[in-house]
Amino acid sequence: MGDIFNSERIILREMERKDWKDVHQYASQDKVCQYQPWGPNSEQESKDFVEQVILDAEKDHRSRFVFAIILKEHGEMIGLAKLICATVRIE
Repeated sequence: MGDIFNSERIILREMERKDWKDVHQYASQDKVCQYQPWGPNSEQESKDFVEQVILDAEKDHRSRFVFAIILKEHGEMIGLAKLICATVRIE
C-alpha cells in the first residue's frame, strides 16, 4: 500500500511487521509510557501490538487506523498517528 500522507519532512504509511523494533525503541521506555494506559512494553508486547495493527488494517469494516510516522531525513519511524472511528447514534 502507498503512503497515506507525504510532506517535505514526514511520511505517514501503514504499519509493517518490521516496525515492531522502532515501536519497541520508544514503547519500552518508562518516561514515554508514564501517562499511557500501556507499557513499558516487552519485545513481545511490541510485536503483538504491530501484528494487531496489521490485522485491523486488513478488516473490511475498519474502525482503527494506525500509521507509522517516518522522518524522511533518516528514514526512521519517529512515532505513530492513530485514529479511531466510532459510530454515534443520535435519536
